Amino acid sequence: MIVLKSVITGIVGVLLLFAIKIVAKVIGVYPMTLAFKVKGRQALYTTMMMSTGLTFGSISALFGLTHGYIDQAQYSILVTVVILIAPIHRSISHRPFYPTSHPLTQHP
Repeated sequence: MIVLKSVITGIVGVLLLFAIKIVAKVIGVYPMTLAFKVKGRQALYTTMMMSTGLTFGSISALFGLTHGYIDQAQYSILVTVVILIAPIHRSISHRPFYPTSHPLTQHP
């Protein structure tokens, strides 16, 4: 169960974890898009849409809570970040990075 009070009091932590997750995503995914010869806006779009981490993030937070590695307040903050990251990434990436054409559907 997410405790809203913990999320509100830990908003700085939520924002910090959100920023770290975006930076880690760019460092981890963007070079791979370039390695697969995806360029420009499509590479940025792919980077933002890949690995939102909903499943792994929520399962690992629950594991930490049930095994005593984190408390309820930390769990609330982590799950909030995990849940918010997917729709925020989608909305961020759709406007500026959405590809105008898909490289596999272009005809010579």
